[in-house]
Amino acid sequence: MQNESKIEVLPVLKPISLFPEFIEKIDGENKLKSNVITLIAIDNNDVYFVAGLLEENNDISNENIINIDTEDGILENGKSAKVLLAKAIDLSVIYKMNYDELIPKIQTSWEDMARLPYVSLKDQLKIVNWVTANLANQGSVPKLVVIRKKHREKDSKINGAVI
Repeated sequence: MQNESKIEVLPVLKPISLFPEFIEKIDGENKLKSNVITLIAIDNNDVYFVAGLLEENNDISNENIINIDTEDGILENGKSAKVLLAKAIDLSVIYKMNYDELIPKIQTSWEDMARLPYVSLKDQLKIVNWVTANLANQGSVPKLVVIRKKHREKDSKINGAVI
């Protein structure tokens, strides 16, 4: 985690944006739906994140998408603030990537990241409860997609391998 001098770690449960050029390079059927992600866990040198959606989910039968209360985000100081980057979170696919490989792909500056709100406490609990329940239920375990750079000389595509 090379950027620890600027910020201790990437924030968990706070929507941040990736460079669109990085998103365009991801191959496979499990591409990110936007350039917004929300980290749900950091484990050693790996980060786990889910896709942020720019529009609310109107399909109430799709339990894999949680609409965010955009009016009730939480700042570092505990005050409320509007969540601007995402309106919903898609939990159907969990992405895994090396921490140090993700850092240069983040479009949100470290300074802006510190000013952005986390999702509301209620939404944080919804996300944690959904992930916990679905990981425990063998019948509805979310897909885990590992994103890593392909080792090719001529092409710089990113490989999204499903596990």
